[in-house]
Amino acid sequence: MNRKASLAQELQTISPAVQASPWTDHEWVDGFGVMAMPFTSGHVLVLRAFPRNTFAPYRSIWHRTPDGTWMIFVDGAPLENACPRYFGAAAKESCSARVDLTWTGPMDLEVTAEPPGLRWTMSLTEPAYLRALNAASSRLPDAAWRSPLVLRGMEQMASVMLGMGKVQLAGRVPNGHWATLAPRRMYFVRDAHAELAGLDLGSPVKAATPPTIGALHLPSRPAFAVGRAFFKRDQT
Repeated sequence: MNRKASLAQELQTISPAVQASPWTDHEWVDGFGVMAMPFTSGHVLVLRAFPRNTFAPYRSIWHRTPDGTWMIFVDGAPLENACPRYFGAAAKESCSARVDLTWTGPMDLEVTAEPPGLRWTMSLTEPAYLRALNAASSRLPDAAWRSPLVLRGMEQMASVMLGMGKVQLAGRVPNGHWATLAPRRMYFVRDAHAELAGLDLGSPVKAATPPTIGALHLPSRPAFAVGRAFFKRDQT
């Protein structure tokens, strides 16, 4: 990231494109989003915005109810070429929606989605120690993320140093693909507010138990990431 440009400026200027994956035997996505945001109400929200990937640029909202039921909402691509391709088997329903992202400040984002009638605002922060970690991880070559040793080290750092609970950067996703997540930069959530169909979801919170989708663990602590993910169907 050019430090003279804000996060908002950087992410708004990504040119949408359909591109082949840097890993020739994988599908991929490249962009940003909220890895997971648990709320005091027990609801969980996830944001995915991938302007560059194998199939078509898209944005996606995932919502988990307190009883563990997932819904996935997609804007910009057919469901079979977006998040439901990999995670839909663990969702009660996946459907098309209008998802709008509006940067209201250098690190302030508003997300709206219809359905399900969502208005979600957040302010992000990058403390000095996180900035240093981001500088190091953003320099890693793509090949490094294929190393189990590097992935385990990054998971341990996220869990112990960043307080994100049990984090998985590689694992089997609900639809059977093997996924490798490569977050280049992480940002914490300073504050956030969300209303879903008129229901106030409460305050963002570090979950006592990491949220999961299928068998894959998501971070317990609300976090925003810029990075990539790679998917391969036939790995055992």
